[in-house]
Parts: sequence; structure tokens; C-alpha cells
Amino acid sequence: MDTKCAIVLMGFSVACATGQSVQQPSFEAAEIKVSKSGGPISGDLHAAGQLWLRNLTLKQLIAGAWHVKEYAVVGGPPWIDSDRFDVIAKAPPNAAGAEIQGMLRSLLQDRLKLVVRSGEKDMQVYALIVEKRGAKIQETTASNSDRSGCTGQREGGQAHRTCRNMSMGMFAETVPAMSPHYVDLPVVDLTGLKGRYDFTLSWLPQQLRGDSLAGGPTIFEALDTQLGLKLERRKLAVPTVVIDSVERIPSDN
Repeated sequence: MDTKCAIVLMGFSVACATGQSVQQPSFEAAEIKVSKSGGPISGDLHAAGQLWLRNLTLKQLIAGAWHVKEYAVVGGPPWIDSDRFDVIAKAPPNAAGAEIQGMLRSLLQDRLKLVVRSGEKDMQVYALIVEKRGAKIQETTASNSDRSGCTGQREGGQAHRTCRNMSMGMFAETVPAMSPHYVDLPVVDLTGLKGRYDFTLSWLPQQLRGDSLAGGPTIFEALDTQLGLKLERRKLAVPTVVIDSVERIPSDN
């Protein structure tokens, strides 16, 4: 998925409002149909308000519309992980992210008769916590409007990430994608750190640990020694979006 699609699907900092009685905004025009392209996931949102989402599963669409991770979408028939859909829609020019989310919720509820509710599910996660010695990260000098994120490179076999203007919640979401061979569970921010931070992190990828020429810490060791943070495996109650009912074929557009 390209950057613009990632913003549309995962980048909105709004509450997970699952109540069906809440009046949601609607697209000016919209079409959702079963995808037959067989191509990669793709998406785009133009300033003029034109939105394209292609080849996404229903679970991915729901995760984006309700601003949750895919693992937090539970229930529903098996095909929500396999059937794929295309969405072509027109929103008002320069519509804000939260508005687009609300419009996508309305579209899924209207065309697929989707009914969801909020819930909780006990699941294994990694809790991101501060080590007893304290965190070793500096608060950013960037403004809240400045871009947040991590850039990466490989050097001498080690992976390096430079993160700027990052909240711990954002960082927790990023960790599994940074090092999936080590971190095979969702990461939940329990640091209690409320600011935004700048930091760097370097570790040896798990798949290189058998290479006698490569050296370096694991992601767990790097978080500890370099950032003063820790990933602790726990079973927690995680907020979820529960699918009560949904239709497989979209109604007429």
C-alpha cells in the first residue's frame, strides 16, 4: 500500500465510534464493488476529494474506517479475510481525515448492511513499558504539525531507524513492522509517556543472527540499552470492533 493509502486507512487519530445510531457524513458519490483485478492493494486520495481504494479485504476496510488494527476486527464470516473490494468515492474538496473515515463507515453500513459494536478481547500482546532505570529518549523540538515517522537503512548488517516527532503510541504501532521476525504480536503502549520524541535505534535482524560475520543486539536488547524501553509479553483485554452482521454482495451503487 502506498503512503497516501496508508494515511487514508490507518493515520487518523480519532475515536473508534461504533454506534450505529450516530449520524455519519456521506460521500457526495460512491461506488463499492467486488474487486476482480487481482492486483496489489493500492489507494489514493486527492485534494479534490477523489478517493480510490483497490483490492482491500473487508477486514482492512473496517480497520481503516474505525481506526483500529486488523487484529482488533473480530467476528463476521470467513470471507472478510479473502473477498476483496474496490471503493471509488467523491468527498468534498480537502475533507479532513476524520470526515473521510466517517464517510467510509457510512458507505460500508449502507452498501454492505454492516452492523458493528465495540467490544474487548483478551489476547497475547507485547506491552511497551519503561525500564526501571528510566527512558533514554529526548522530547522533540518539532511542532505538533511537523511530520512524524521513522526512516531506516541497513549498515554492516544492522538495521537502523531514526524516528522523529513520535509519540509512544505511534512507535508501538510501528515496532512489529520494523522487526516482524522478532515481534510477532501486537504492541500496546503502556509507557505512560505523553510527549513526542526523537530517537535512533539499531539492532541485528533476527534472520542474520546465525551469520558469524554479523553482530549486534536483538530488537529487545536494543530497546532496553538504547532507549530504556522494554517489550514484555502479556495477556491484555484489547478494544475491538465486533462484526454482528454483514452482506457479502454490495447493494446497487
